[in-house]
Amino acid sequence: MNKEVLASTSFFSSSRKSPLIKRWYLSSTTGLLLIATLLLSHQFVGIRHDSILYAGDALARLLPGQFHEDPYFFYGSQGRFTVLPAMYAWLIATFGLGGGTIVAMLTALGLYLVATVYLVNAIAPKPMRVFCILSVVLGWTFYGGLRIFAYSESFFTARSFAEPVVLVGLGALIRARNGIAFGLLAASLLIHPLVGVTGLLAAWLFLVAADRRWLLLGVVVAIVATTLGLAGVAPFDELFKCYDEEWFALVADINAQALVSRWSPFDYGIVLFDATVLWFVASRVERGLVRQLVIAVLAAGLGATIVSLVAVDGLHSTLLGKLQIWRALWILQWTALATLPLAIDALWQRGVHSRVAALFLVLGWMAPFSVAPAFLAILAIAVESLRNRIAISRTTMRIVMAVVLIAAAVIVIQYEARLFKVDEDFAQPLGHLVGQALAMNIVLFGIAVLAMKLAPRLGWAGPLAALGLFCCSLAFWDQRNPWQRKIEAQPLGEHIWPGLVDANAKIYWYRDLMAPWVLLGHGNYYTQQQGSGAVFSREMIVELDKRQKVTGILDFQEQICRMMNSLNGKQGSCEPDANAVKTVCNKGAIDYVVLQSRLEGNEPTARYATGVIENGFEKQFFLYRCSALN
Repeated sequence: MNKEVLASTSFFSSSRKSPLIKRWYLSSTTGLLLIATLLLSHQFVGIRHDSILYAGDALARLLPGQFHEDPYFFYGSQGRFTVLPAMYAWLIATFGLGGGTIVAMLTALGLYLVATVYLVNAIAPKPMRVFCILSVVLGWTFYGGLRIFAYSESFFTARSFAEPVVLVGLGALIRARNGIAFGLLAASLLIHPLVGVTGLLAAWLFLVAADRRWLLLGVVVAIVATTLGLAGVAPFDELFKCYDEEWFALVADINAQALVSRWSPFDYGIVLFDATVLWFVASRVERGLVRQLVIAVLAAGLGATIVSLVAVDGLHSTLLGKLQIWRALWILQWTALATLPLAIDALWQRGVHSRVAALFLVLGWMAPFSVAPAFLAILAIAVESLRNRIAISRTTMRIVMAVVLIAAAVIVIQYEARLFKVDEDFAQPLGHLVGQALAMNIVLFGIAVLAMKLAPRLGWAGPLAALGLFCCSLAFWDQRNPWQRKIEAQPLGEHIWPGLVDANAKIYWYRDLMAPWVLLGHGNYYTQQQGSGAVFSREMIVELDKRQKVTGILDFQEQICRMMNSLNGKQGSCEPDANAVKTVCNKGAIDYVVLQSRLEGNEPTARYATGVIENGFEKQFFLYRCSALN
């Protein structure tokens, strides 16, 4: 791409040039801005979601034998597929549960930023790199079905380390360092096999896009896998197995996000937006390596999703169900965001029609939490494709630009209003509100671009302003609530109610998986989160389904209570009924139940006062011995 054209007509470039920019802005201002935007857009939310499972795997290594009653461990946890629990266990033993997780999270974010810079530098011209990096760092990261999965998440998992390794591997591949590339991609398999497989798929297709002879490698792999499968060698023996009717029904109920046919129109819309961006890049950007990468990730993401739809949803293949190859969409998503500024810049230089299409893509990037990206992607394609049939004046383009600016303002206002409504309902501190407001991609992008535009005029004030934003990002990065801080600060091996609960007792801690593992050093009878590996183990998911039916009466009672409160406009609590709890105990042969409320007519065996205030009341837990319930 012609650098003079970029400097004069680019949508992103400034016409001013100064040695000060090159010397101080590029080295200090840019670096601090990127780190600050990363921290503000990836604020730490503590151990939650899948992070709980990885923390459990690490704790099981440090406290062997204490979780044997938990179905997540009894049938084989996901920790057996990754080397991460060993490293995580060392961090917890060294820094404590909360401290070790923070060290791991900060390390993962640092690796992600380095990997993003490394890969972007390989595909984007120098004037565009900062914008490409900001687009990735500030863009949405969720992919796949039901907004369950995302890359570069705000909590720590094996994916947090595997994804940067894959990105660096792809960057090395683009630079023709194939040995290093495939070494890194192989290493990613040890960290998170499913992420590693998607990286290898994208890398192979990248090579195929340049030289069709690499297709032979795919044929060889297919032959070897089939041979090993026929020989009964795991995991290739799964190649000829299928989910039975009961197992598949449970997967569809508990892990619906793993089935492409169960995704929502919103999920397909995100894929459409990403594919549209990459189509514009492939057809409008004159860089061979960029086009080669785009073709590879499009084939990997869309091809893997279609294959998964046919083989898993249609034919019920267990091997492809366990591999979840549709996860290749994370690379498609990342590449779409990384190359979005290239597409916008190329379109901006083609005339009025293309500038309108570019503005539609900008608006789609700003509003991911709706069907807007899909709708705007279709509009962008229509405007660009019909450029010779539809007349668009400069006035029309200015109107579209005004609409984009108004839409951005509306998004910010709605977001801020929602934050203050949350504050009104839950009395969150002002610091939380400020931190969340600064996490908005529109706000951060505006701050970063404004800082870069003003840097030549501000002199030393530019780096100092960037340093101020960096300090602000550090202050607001930790967004854990008081209860999360409390439980994650629990000393390893120190448990509440020591001596009251037998190691072999069955305990049902209502709707909480983290608390029994950390506070009791004990497994839990049932939580829905234990079934995250439904696609991997038939025995585990069948057992969890039985336990869910046992405990379901408590969930049903709570749903009815909340529905009545909603109809009556009340905010009352929904404590379980003593008879219902006793029924659960008897059906599940449970020894103890832990609740956050007292049972009328029953004295708890023990009480744990956390000292944490939630909604104006202290958070407490009550231990009830099932055999003593009236």
